[in-house]
Amino acid sequence: MPIPYSMLSIISAAVDAMSVSGGDNFDYGPVDIFDPARRIYPQVYLEYTDESPAGTQMAGHTTQGIDLTFRVLIAKGAGAIDAEIAKVLDDVKRLINSLQASLSAVGVLYIDPVSAHWEPRLVAAYPAQLSATFRFVYRQLRANPASP
Repeated sequence: MPIPYSMLSIISAAVDAMSVSGGDNFDYGPVDIFDPARRIYPQVYLEYTDESPAGTQMAGHTTQGIDLTFRVLIAKGAGAIDAEIAKVLDDVKRLINSLQASLSAVGVLYIDPVSAHWEPRLVAAYPAQLSATFRFVYRQLRANPASP
């Protein structure tokens, strides 16, 4: 299994498990649901770029980087939209922190935050979209790219 797919599987499963009872600010639903009738808000979409060389290339290994964006559609809650956006961003940051050990097992060396910004949407019930991007740098064996 290629390392980016392994990373995405771990992250997707973790997002699906995010809940208020687990310490998050919201209950999150399945990732990447495109049918509006099946979505649970906040709705998370994982979007990523192509791999690019990153850092030092070691003998027998390559170091790659990939930018992963959490694009989150946010429903209108009881509070101000700025407060709702801040809660979602806190949940995403907490998620990334909690996955360090799992992601290290599939070759992730480190994760850098790249950016976070929000945009208004023209849908009253879902007035904001948050985009939080992280750079994942990971190692692969040259002889077997599916292995760290």
